[in-house]
Amino acid sequence: MNELNLTQMNQSNLMPSKIKLEDLEKIDGFSWPIQLALIDLLCRYKKPKNALEIGTWHGRSAVIFASYVNDNQGVYWGIEPEHTRAQITEDNCKKVCPDGKIVVERNISNYSEILNNKIPWFDIVHIDGEHSFNAVYHDLDIVKTVILKEGLIILDDFFFDLYPQITQAVFKWLDDNPDYVLLAAGVCKGIICNKMQYRNYADIILNEEFIKELKKYDTGYKNITITRTSPLMDCPTIGITTNVSISNYLGNECGDGKIEKIC
Repeated sequence: MNELNLTQMNQSNLMPSKIKLEDLEKIDGFSWPIQLALIDLLCRYKKPKNALEIGTWHGRSAVIFASYVNDNQGVYWGIEPEHTRAQITEDNCKKVCPDGKIVVERNISNYSEILNNKIPWFDIVHIDGEHSFNAVYHDLDIVKTVILKEGLIILDDFFFDLYPQITQAVFKWLDDNPDYVLLAAGVCKGIICNKMQYRNYADIILNEEFIKELKKYDTGYKNITITRTSPLMDCPTIGITTNVSISNYLGNECGDGKIEKIC
């Protein structure tokens, strides 16, 4: 996978969406429309070849990933230990990608199958598995060995008040793995990338075209906003919020006294 560059921000290079939120919501699951829209938009920019998902339930987000990797003749690899849910995920992915390579692994004792490649090969990873502190930390450790340096890690239920242990585990893991950074957080999703790729991804998310595209999805959140409320030197993480009631947010950037307009 080639390194991201700013030319990808051109609308002519942005892939059209491959999903309809109303169709995804017919699949049993817990993901909110705004979360599905965010995942879809990241895939449209990222154009992943291979995607990994730890915890699939019935495949709401799996269908999104499978749709994009199928275009690149790649593989969607899900990990779901409950056999009935795993089969439903496979069936739902096959409905939209009948010829795609869909693998939903049931045996997760040591993640042996995804580790057999010996080299990083996933472009994007979604972690929504077991919600204990130790499990989240362990999943991040596994992902580190199989994700490309340009890859994105998306975590579910991040900053969700029902699961404070997820947020705690993520910050502990980031402390122990200083090559990675929390790129963005919001709508109960955390997005992690390699520090070497931070500027590329930050430029994409902070570009006004990103939020314009996100607002085009019918999620029920007309005021969803990308925010930076702290200087970059203070904290690199970008906010994604539905709680700002104005169309634009003004914040201090880089501590230089200039006011930056964030959509």
